[in-house]
Amino acid sequence: MTPAAAINEQPENIPAGAYLPAAITTHHPLDLVIIMVGGNDLKAAYNRTPYRIALGAGHLIDICNTIGGGLGTTYKSPKVLLICPPPLSPSIEQGSVFPEMFKGGLQKTKYLSKLYEGIARLGGADFFDAGTVITTDGPDGAIRSRAWCSLLRLLRSRARLETIVRQRV
Repeated sequence: MTPAAAINEQPENIPAGAYLPAAITTHHPLDLVIIMVGGNDLKAAYNRTPYRIALGAGHLIDICNTIGGGLGTTYKSPKVLLICPPPLSPSIEQGSVFPEMFKGGLQKTKYLSKLYEGIARLGGADFFDAGTVITTDGPDGAIRSRAWCSLLRLLRSRARLETIVRQRV
């Protein structure tokens, strides 16, 4: 089995829940699926509460838990790591476009970590709060490449540590 596969090829305008089964089936067998969603759900246009955003992440965990290795296979379902995106930066409220786009998002983002942790626990997934190591910076709410690299280095080192521990047990 592959140690992990990045399935970051979701076509635009297709909900993650609709695309995830096809992505898993295409890339099986997988040991791990990492889910980090919810940042765009903070946009005012979607009118989603933090609870509803967390439930959406939980739906993706459920898909991973029930798909097995994909259609017509006997592979096990992959393990899941749910990552809570980092909170929006207060700078999101500056400028001319993004304050309106993310209206109310700064307040909502404060609740996501606790809700994601609970959803992950209920779904049997591992949990990590990206906000403990990276931030969104800039007035658009985006995670910059330097922050992505920091997060990926941390996740890679954790995966290596878990592999070493498993080998010694």
